[in-house]
Amino acid sequence: MLLRVPGRLLFAAIFIIGFSSGLTRYPAEAQTVTVAKGGPFVLPNNKEQCFTSPIKIEPGQVNVPLKLTLVNGVDNRPGLTWVRVFLTNAQVSSLTSQGVLGTLLAQSNNFAAQRQITVDLNGKVNSGQYAIAVQCGGPAGAACYWAITCAQVVGPTVVGVRPDPAMPGETVTITGSGFDGNPQNNVVMLDGKTARVMSATKTSITARVPEATQSGSCKLQVKSSGVLSSTLMLNVRGMPQVTGADMGGVGPHGVVHIYGKNFVPDAGSNSVTFNSPNSGPMSATVESAKPGCLTVVAPQPAGMGFYPGLNWPCSISVVSGGVKAQGDLTINLTGTNGWPSNTGQGENPAN
Repeated sequence: MLLRVPGRLLFAAIFIIGFSSGLTRYPAEAQTVTVAKGGPFVLPNNKEQCFTSPIKIEPGQVNVPLKLTLVNGVDNRPGLTWVRVFLTNAQVSSLTSQGVLGTLLAQSNNFAAQRQITVDLNGKVNSGQYAIAVQCGGPAGAACYWAITCAQVVGPTVVGVRPDPAMPGETVTITGSGFDGNPQNNVVMLDGKTARVMSATKTSITARVPEATQSGSCKLQVKSSGVLSSTLMLNVRGMPQVTGADMGGVGPHGVVHIYGKNFVPDAGSNSVTFNSPNSGPMSATVESAKPGCLTVVAPQPAGMGFYPGLNWPCSISVVSGGVKAQGDLTINLTGTNGWPSNTGQGENPAN
């Protein structure tokens, strides 16, 4: 069936339909970021010149569209007459046609007639340190510049880390998204110190807290494929350490206060062992715990009741939060009520 419509209305309808369909046919261009740039380079005279600039390509940038664009003429200056662009592994101070160094990326003997040259770098470059060398000629004052761009890489996101708190030297698991599955392409930093990455997936990284990390709240960041994440805070506690006790000797079931530093303030997270050559290791009961003091009930040797003559030197082992405390301490397990000691000062257990 034919439909009669005025010519102008028919034209308008066709235009609107064509324009609307065009909107869906051509998506917006992907956003790009500048990886490196060089110049502007200005020729001081009409003789051959070579301009070099160092660049760094991150691991993730080689997996997305990566291109170099050389622009001829800048700031109302004339353009170059000819140009050759090289990729080299080191900074070079001179480059001539008789001594070509590196890989030739582009060349034009009639560059004056061109506004720019674009080179696809995918497959031509790996991650690492390079230099771009521009060998060129033209009238004095001619200028150019170049830029390396790539599609914008979505940065990693850190949402959690366990355990928290952690200790220097301890292995932690970082969860999130946007990580690189290759451990070598991820960098974990704690207050600027680089942690050793043990393993990685796209959603999880296992790393070791640097030994030199100071105790306290530390800034944790992950750089994956050259892109840095936002900051997450991780609590780092110091190595537990035994410094002394308030008793040099204590009887079975007697109370002794063990002093030190960086104990976990939870009784169930601490264990104390009296080690005697007479009976072997004997577990004590931790009644309460503070960062600087453990309140401990001394053990009774197995199969032995009250024994006035008991006097066993015992080396004391403390494990706090799963970590063996540093420091040496000896307490005598006696058959009497024990005696005070001046082996160390610590936090008042009554506070």
